[in-house]
Amino acid sequence: MTTRLLAWGLLLVVLDPQLNGLDLLPDVIGWGVALVALVDMGRRSPTFLWAQVACSLALACSGLRQALYFSEEPMAWARVLGELGTTMAWVGVAWLVLTGLAGEAIAHGDPTTAYWLRRLAVLSLLFLLVDLSFGAGAWFADTGRSAALVTARRIVGLLALPVHLWAAGLLWWIGRPGRLATDSAAPAAW
Repeated sequence: MTTRLLAWGLLLVVLDPQLNGLDLLPDVIGWGVALVALVDMGRRSPTFLWAQVACSLALACSGLRQALYFSEEPMAWARVLGELGTTMAWVGVAWLVLTGLAGEAIAHGDPTTAYWLRRLAVLSLLFLLVDLSFGAGAWFADTGRSAALVTARRIVGLLALPVHLWAAGLLWWIGRPGRLATDSAAPAAW
């Protein structure tokens, strides 16, 4: 059931309602939930240990971004660091979790699930790398924040949303009791 907890955590990160730039569902909460799930999953495979490292980086960078919202100083360099760090950590978490679960699916004789997990890993990687490139351009042009780059990044974000939701749904489905037979030791509360 830890994959279900991971799905909830990543869903909290993907859902991003904002009010005047203030994140109403702070990504820090989602990354914290995902990290709790990955700590438990890390006992199963070293791949998930690396995912923990990436998730910890995302947690720290998201915290930095949230703290900078309340800062009096613009500190553009710190915003760039937080934005790029979070997106690069997203790439790591998505790739490591999805390919790690694909390996577990193969080990448990489920090549169909492994196939979809690998395809989803590649799609997530592509969208996140495009997001990273647009995000870097928008943040480095922070003086005037190029409207075209910001608009392009929002469009990529909207196109990527179904992929992220598909990933969360697939993690939820994999987390069913007995699905991969690896989550059976998870606490019933999750």
